[in-house]
Amino acid sequence: NAQLYQQIVHFSSELEEMVEARTRDLEKALDDLRVERDRVETLYRITSELGATLELERVLQRALQLFAQALGVAHGTIMLLDQETGLLTLRATLEKGRQLPRDGKPTRWRQRIGLAGWVLDHREPVLIDDIATDPRWVQREDKELNIRSVVAAPLSLGGGDVLGVITLGHPNVGYFTPEHLQLVTASTTQMAIAVNNSDLYAFITDQADQLGTALHAQQEEAAKSRAILESIADGVLVLDHNGRVLLVNPAAEEMLGFAAIALEGEHFRHMLGLGESQAERDLAQALYRELRLRLEVEGESEQPLATSIRMEAARRVLAVTIAPLIVSLGGPPGLVAAIRDVSREAEVERLKNEFISTVSHELRTPMTSIKGYTDLLFLGMAGGLTDAQRNFLQIIKSNADRLTALVNDILDISRIETGRIRLTIEALDIVDLINGVVASFKEQYREKSMELVWHPPQDLPEVRGDAARVTQVLTNLVANAWHYTRDGGRVGVSARQADGFVQIDVIDTGIGIAPEDCDRIFDRFFRADHPVVQEAGGTGLGLSIVKMFVEMLGGDIWVESQVGVGSTFSFTIPLASTELPPPDAGVLTTEATPIVTRRPKILVVEDDRELGLLLRRQLVLDGYQVVLTASGEDAVWLAR
Repeated sequence: NAQLYQQIVHFSSELEEMVEARTRDLEKALDDLRVERDRVETLYRITSELGATLELERVLQRALQLFAQALGVAHGTIMLLDQETGLLTLRATLEKGRQLPRDGKPTRWRQRIGLAGWVLDHREPVLIDDIATDPRWVQREDKELNIRSVVAAPLSLGGGDVLGVITLGHPNVGYFTPEHLQLVTASTTQMAIAVNNSDLYAFITDQADQLGTALHAQQEEAAKSRAILESIADGVLVLDHNGRVLLVNPAAEEMLGFAAIALEGEHFRHMLGLGESQAERDLAQALYRELRLRLEVEGESEQPLATSIRMEAARRVLAVTIAPLIVSLGGPPGLVAAIRDVSREAEVERLKNEFISTVSHELRTPMTSIKGYTDLLFLGMAGGLTDAQRNFLQIIKSNADRLTALVNDILDISRIETGRIRLTIEALDIVDLINGVVASFKEQYREKSMELVWHPPQDLPEVRGDAARVTQVLTNLVANAWHYTRDGGRVGVSARQADGFVQIDVIDTGIGIAPEDCDRIFDRFFRADHPVVQEAGGTGLGLSIVKMFVEMLGGDIWVESQVGVGSTFSFTIPLASTELPPPDAGVLTTEATPIVTRRPKILVVEDDRELGLLLRRQLVLDGYQVVLTASGEDAVWLAR
């Protein structure tokens, strides 16, 4: 029994020791679990707090506060890497009373400089029991920190990119444990994600602000453009490349006679029949034809150009300019049509031309009387004349001739513009015409000791034109060469066949024309600023009339010149064998609708009655050369 009692006591003692050991193990496990719970709870709090806001300053400052609470520290900083400079910028600190700028305070730490630079370079956390014994710690001379142990970790993302460094310090040596380092390391990834999300949020917010500002500016610009388009007096019609109407301003509504609401967003074909009056419907139909043609052309053309047309209906005249419009980047161009009502200007132009024509006709009658009586006085019908009287009469006659020439020039221009010029179209021997002009100037050239050279070519074909007008063109060019070539100079006339035309050149060794004046030499009333030109006198209408006649006859005229060397005036006349091109199919119709043209054409009309019918129907014949072939009469060319 004694032995049994001793065994029971021994077993009881061992059991108590085992219970105590197991209790100690359980307490240690509970402590470990408590530490792990606290660490997980701290990590959860940090993660939750970091995800609660996207403002970078609040994220960083709150992270430091959570670490201070979890680890019991009072010293800590977060520095972010500036990608442009490579320096670390202080963005958050636990130092009391210190306010950092919004963008942080740049530091001198960078890779391989200081403890933060070492962490940044090696991309791994570090735990230092005593910074006094670690060479990686660089103490600032101007500032003393009351810390001895430090834990630092990189703020890195999953891809390895390091955004910055967090540093925590404590005054006691060896304060931080591996568990502290593990907690900091586990939290830095969440901090890096929060910092990255904050940067993305800031970037998206900035982009949204910029887009909002751009949208607001675009809306203001669109409103301004819309206000301008609605307030201008010219009509504006805008189409996309599919023909859908994007804009019709009030001026276009008034001119074309329909409301914008009925057309905007629809295909422009809907404009047909919207006008209230017949004239408005006719104008809309003409505009529709031109827009449809331009859309087809834009689809095939690489370099679309603007086109100006003129439309008439019932004494309404509209000038329309159609130009390509880029509606979307990289897409095919649309069209913009600018419409101006020029009915008043057209009526004023018509009245002006009629007035000039009437006045010119009225001036011819007294001029004829003045010249006639001057000739009678020269013949001695009123008695003998003294030398002084003859001199005075010669001055009167010379100025009367100049005034008559001016009146004739004005009459020619008026007839051309009003379509009343008469051209006798027939086959002509251009060599005979040149021979006659050259012969008429021989004596005049001899007086100035000038040489007029003309070598008639052999077998030059006949041309088609009006003999009087071709002679007038040649006379004007040869006379100009005589006027603007000094005594002893030389003028040559040549003719040759070229591509269905005969080209005539008048070459002189005169004063020449400045390059800036060559483009204006055929303008009305233009005279170059040269002493010889001013001394010769004139109205500046001769070359303008010459150009009109040459173009009416189906030819072209141009000049090549060099100052001090001479000038070459060249013009072409079509050969008699050249056939007149027929009008475009579908251009001439029997409907009372305007016809819009884009390039010069020739229209053959058989008699006066048919021509009068066309004109009474208000057909727009701008750009046409109208040939009237009346039986028993010479051909008459009418040009508008």
